[in-house]
Amino acid sequence: RTEGAVTDLNAAFAAAVAKHQAGDLAAAERMYRDVLTHFPAHAPTLCNLGVVLVRTNRLDDAAQCYNLALAHTPGYADAHFNLGNLHRRTNRLPEAADNYRACLAVNPHHAGAAYNLGLVLVAAGELGDAVDCFRKVVRLEPGNADAYGRLGDVLLRTGQPVDGVAAFRKAVDLAPKDPRALYN
Repeated sequence: RTEGAVTDLNAAFAAAVAKHQAGDLAAAERMYRDVLTHFPAHAPTLCNLGVVLVRTNRLDDAAQCYNLALAHTPGYADAHFNLGNLHRRTNRLPEAADNYRACLAVNPHHAGAAYNLGLVLVAAGELGDAVDCFRKVVRLEPGNADAYGRLGDVLLRTGQPVDGVAAFRKAVDLAPKDPRALYN
């Protein structure tokens, strides 16, 4: 083994993730890039590097990482989700919606993708589809007070006040001190 060479993908990836979780983004970036020099098609490393790049405001480079992950592993849900988040952040809502839908096609239980798709659909005025998304989130995460609040809001806006109030009440039950839930 050469000094510093990555020979064990799992160990190298885990070490990079540990730096990332500890908030040492510079070290995590170096370590992810080192992993990629030896394992260039490793989608989890590409995605995590993309997350670091987003956090350091290098959005084009992050998009490239996510797209490379999808090129190597087309069904990698996290790449679709992260690319959707990036598109949402840059106000490219149709692309974000496409990525969230692709994520949900791969992993129908991805509550984050369903929630963020709901937000994008609300922004696009597609309230009926947004209701479906937020209903899915509360089925997947019954303790998610914010999802109940979003659901209540969209239900009210689609002329379903009884269901909307019930969703708001559930939000308050789950988060009794949350000002938004109480206001709604």
